[in-house]
Amino acid sequence: MPYDKAFQDALQSYYEAHDFTGRIPAFDAGKYTPAQTAVYLKAKTFFSQAWLKLLPDIGNKRSMKNFSPDYPLNCLKDGDAAYIADAVTKIFFDEEQFDDALDFFFSTLQEPLEVGLNACAKAHGKEVDDLSDDEIADVVGKLTDLYMEELVHALMVAQKAPEIYTALHSGKEKLTAHGDFNQSVKENHDKINFDKRWTHSDTKLGEALSLEQVAKNNPEAVAAGTDFFASPDSNEDAYIELRNGFLATLSEADRILFTLREEGKTQKEIADQLGYKTHSTVSKRLQTMRGQFEEYLKSQQ
Repeated sequence: MPYDKAFQDALQSYYEAHDFTGRIPAFDAGKYTPAQTAVYLKAKTFFSQAWLKLLPDIGNKRSMKNFSPDYPLNCLKDGDAAYIADAVTKIFFDEEQFDDALDFFFSTLQEPLEVGLNACAKAHGKEVDDLSDDEIADVVGKLTDLYMEELVHALMVAQKAPEIYTALHSGKEKLTAHGDFNQSVKENHDKINFDKRWTHSDTKLGEALSLEQVAKNNPEAVAAGTDFFASPDSNEDAYIELRNGFLATLSEADRILFTLREEGKTQKEIADQLGYKTHSTVSKRLQTMRGQFEEYLKSQQ
């Protein structure tokens, strides 16, 4: 990581003293141009993916596809992502703020950047001045990922995400509620276990929801076929590997659509957020992605 512990502690203290969770703006498509909307959605997706990637670091080993948008940690993630995306969009389209952000980034990370460039040059048997643009961009990209992970992790800790997770899933008084679970996941063992605890039963009340039950509770989710990776014997590591590999094959627009759907957004909500007139375009893209995923699975066998 690019920071020492003292800087990490200072960053966490800053987040704790400057809580923005009460000032998170709602998405308003009318206030953005199409170009700004594209940047907003890309920034929101980038933040959400970084946030989800870091969940195991705070002790969360569960599959987030099992939980609904109302699940407290999802609410926190979505709120943070909206706030950050709005700020990024404003900076990106303001030349002065954009230049200031770049200057801050490179001045803050000057030392680790020099270390990275020297390591890259040594690996290629070159001097730093002889590195190609692509090699320099690769170093900067990797350092940027580390930088963002550090910022996001500090934010999660400052907002008590580990404590929230513990309160939801540990101890005698687990605070999860019925609305926290994604009804469209057929083999949702988190929900099954919750139902068992709720009814104090280890019998049929704890069995997996049937397709008919899922269709009754959430027909649109079944029609959309969002649970591409449903498998009774799947685990989180395998899911993440499949998901990330498949996402890498998609276009930027489809990655954004996929992520929104994975977060539990309905087709109509996605259409409204992406500026489509109707949700039929979203439905067609999801159907195409299902076919692409089947081909991707065949290529991995």
